[in-house]
This record gives sequence, structure tokens and C-alpha cells, in this order.
Amino acid sequence: MSLAQIPPEDLETCRSIVEDELTALEAIYPDCVTRKLNYDGITVKLELAIDLGSPRRVFISEDQSSSTKTPTNSIEASLPTPSGSSAVSQPLTSEVVVSYLPPLILDLFLPHTYPLITPPSFLSAYCTHSWLPPSQIARLVTHLHELWREQRDLGEGVLWRIAETIVGGDFLSDPLGLDTPPTSLSSSSPSASSSKQSSSKVPTIYLSHSAPLVTIASQHLSNYNALLSDASFASTSFHCQICFEDKKGSACVRLISCGHVFCKECLRDGWGLAVREGDVGNVRCADMKCVTGKRRTRAEGLNDDDENPIQNNAEATEEDVRRVLTEEEVTRWRWLKVQRDIARDPTIVHCPLQFCQAPVSAPKRRLSEGTSDPVDDDQGDIGALGELSIGWQKLRTCDACGFAFCMFCKKAWHGPLTPCSVRSGSTFVREYLELAEGSPRRILMERMLGGSKILQKMIKQYQEDEENRKWLESSATRCPGCQVFCEKSHGCNHMTCVRCQMHYCYRCGVRVDPKNPYKHWSTQGNPCYNKLFDVDDPSEDDPALWEEW
Repeated sequence: MSLAQIPPEDLETCRSIVEDELTALEAIYPDCVTRKLNYDGITVKLELAIDLGSPRRVFISEDQSSSTKTPTNSIEASLPTPSGSSAVSQPLTSEVVVSYLPPLILDLFLPHTYPLITPPSFLSAYCTHSWLPPSQIARLVTHLHELWREQRDLGEGVLWRIAETIVGGDFLSDPLGLDTPPTSLSSSSPSASSSKQSSSKVPTIYLSHSAPLVTIASQHLSNYNALLSDASFASTSFHCQICFEDKKGSACVRLISCGHVFCKECLRDGWGLAVREGDVGNVRCADMKCVTGKRRTRAEGLNDDDENPIQNNAEATEEDVRRVLTEEEVTRWRWLKVQRDIARDPTIVHCPLQFCQAPVSAPKRRLSEGTSDPVDDDQGDIGALGELSIGWQKLRTCDACGFAFCMFCKKAWHGPLTPCSVRSGSTFVREYLELAEGSPRRILMERMLGGSKILQKMIKQYQEDEENRKWLESSATRCPGCQVFCEKSHGCNHMTCVRCQMHYCYRCGVRVDPKNPYKHWSTQGNPCYNKLFDVDDPSEDDPALWEEW
């Protein structure tokens, strides 16, 4: 039908519908719509990025229809591969979780008779990074033609429907059906089963590519999603749960472990203080849900690293810490984490060499008697091997310097059956000091150590240790769990051990119930009754104190 045969009022209606459509699209997507007026119609370019609204898992698998080689005969089909597996290998797969997908670009031509008489002509359709296979793009174009027929019957244009379908990602499930796994992907394969399990929580999009493009497409999707996520985060305002102020995402940090958002300034102050005080356990999320989960974990007597459904794994990752703290603080935080892990492992001792002092863990394997065959440490000792096995358990070898030593006497390794030649230093020095000067026994002890100079150094170290012990016993309180000393500078007597997370009373050193700790200070008859805080009343006989009041 030529233009001369079409009533002028119909042409005017078509022109008005097209103008309204393009005006609306340009207002909502100003950077995504380009139009060019021609003598026979309008050429329109739509570059529409896809915002899924919520995270979706993209499962990319190898297209078996193009990569599977058909055996030429029955003998070739039965031949095993070099690894001994079947000739049909598992398809190459890759997974990535995204909220944004790269744009689809459509070039359309709208004749003067669009949309009431003639459909739009799709000059080209493609997507950046080629993440959507060409066959799927062809199906999408066919679906867009069907949308035009629906809108034509309603007397409306189809451009807005096209934009809605692409931007929201609706076309991925209908008509492309990419929310269901392809039949070429066996449901019995590990990749398919793992994808089904994960898709129960996160909706999944299934794509098929040739083998070389599987990894490339996955990397492109991941990079694009990270770029768009950062841009969206930086331009969005968030409410900080610490300072209770609204700040732009560019001044905030979203924690990788739990997804909660706080401003960098608050985290810098809190985490920096925790690192300076050595409390690495508090370099974590400050949201009430994560804090409550941490407290409940402590109340159950578990470590933060234990697997527990009530535990929110909200301890800051190194990437989070690097975005907030200085390089010097990050280095100290990393060192504190190592020291905490060492303190939690009772089998770890330190290398006795002064220049090393590296942590040395217990060996997982030891050699059986007279052979080079390793024997598991957790196997039971039988017969004459019992004493030998116990002896080998004292052996430690430093990975840093290679020094082999006895974990009990801290001397060079003396074999599994030879007893430690020297008793512990404190016992040896005490016995030496109790002897009369010049006595035969004292002279013999000096000879055992190669002279009195070594003994004098041991005596000096012993005296320093005794002074430190006396000061700790008078000025600090031991944790009833791990026995580490703790000195209180201020605050209440309810203490939480940084090392083992045990709750206890600083006054008497007794463990308190973490679920109801203040019962200890509110029970009449208890020596610590009403003594949660140590308050010294001003003396009436001290005029200086009264002047301050």
C-alpha cells in the first residue's frame, strides 16, 4: 500500500504516536535514544542497559551442539580418553552473580505508516561484549515483532514496550526461556546440580557459548557488573548506623562479609581504636544484627570462626580493612589476626632462637621406629612403640629457620628416648640460689652450663620474671579460661577476655554467666554484691579532695 492510498488522518495519527513515544523515551532514557529523520521515516538507535533489580546468577555453559564431535565409527566411540574417562567430557562451565548486564543495542527504522499499518524494521540487534548468543538475539527480535502486533491492535506504539522488556530483563525468561537449564546440560553433572542448589536462593540465567567464549563472557559480565555497582553505590545515600547521618556512598563502605553500609569516618575511628588496643575481634560489622549474632555466639561458648547458624560472619575482610585503615594499621591488624590464631591453638610454640621466634605448630605426621614410613599422630600406640611415640610428639621443627628442638626444654632435638638434659630454667636457678656459694653442687651446676656467666644471665632473667609475676598478681587478674593476665584501666568489673571471649569478674576472677552476667554483682551474700564499679569515696580527712569537689 502506497502513502497516497492511506488517509491523511491515519498518517497524522501515526506521526503523533511516534513523536509521543520518542519524547517519552528521550525524557526517561536521555543518553540511550538517538533518532535521525529521513525522507521515508525515522531511524532510531536504542542502547538499553539491563538492570535486574536484584542479584541473579548467570550460569554459562559450553554449547555442546557446536563442540561435540561425532565418532566416525563404533570403535572410535568406545575408545577412552588419555585420562581413562569416557570420550564425552563434561561441558566447560562458569558462574557469576550480577545485578547489571551489558546493554543491548537496537537499530530500528520507523516508516511513516508505523505503528498502525507497518511494523518497525530491525536493521541490527546486538549486545556489547557479545554476552547474549546470536541465536537468542534472533529469538528476541521475533518476540519484539509479536509485541508490535499486540500494540497495533490497541492503537499504540511498541517502542515503550521494547524498552521495558529489555531494561527490566523480562526477555530473559519470556520468550528466551533462559531461566531454565538447557537440555544439553546433563542434570547429573556436578555443575548442573550445584547450579540447581544455588538457584533455589538466587534466580539463575542460563547461557550457552562456544568453549573459548565461556570464560571470556563470564569475565566481561563480572567486570561490567562491578563497574555499574560502584557507580550506583557512589551516587546513592545511605544511613550510617553509627553516627546516624545520611551520607553518599562515595563516603561509605559496604562490608563484603554481610553487606551492611557504614561511613568511612566512623569505621576508621572504631576499627583504628580496636587495632591500636589489640582487639582484632572488634574489627567487624557494627550493625545490631551482626553484633547480636556475635554476642549469642560468645554466650554459647563458641569462637567466632566456629560454624554456627546464629553466627553472622561479619568480621571485616582484608579488602574492607584496606579501604578504611592506613597501610601501617592494616599491617598491625594482619599481625594481630595471626597472633590470635596462634593463641587459640594450644599446640603452637615459638622457636627458641632469639633471632627467629616464629610460631611452630605440631607436626601432623611422625616417623615410625626404624623406617621412613610416616604414622598418623592420632593412631593408637601399640606395645614397645608407646614410649617412642610419646617422645616423637615433643619434636618441633621451625619452618622459618629449620631449627629442630624439643618443645619441653626448648633445646636442640635430643631424640625421642633421651630425656631433657636440663630442667626448667626457674627450677634450676632456684636450686642454684639456695646453695651456699662455693659449694661442690653449685660448682657442678656452673660446669654443666659452661661457666658462671651463663648462670648469671639466667639469674637476671629469673629475677625479672619474678618481678613481673609479682606485679601481675598484684595489679592484674587472670582470665579463668585461658589464664592470660588482664589489667583494667577504667570501667566496670565485667570483663570479656579478648583471647578466649570468656566473661568474668575482675575483682574475684570468677567466671560469670554470659547470658546474665550482672547476676554476679546483684546477688546478696556474694562478696562482689553491688560492686560492679569500684568507687572510692572521698575521705573527709583529705581537704585537697574536698577542694576539688
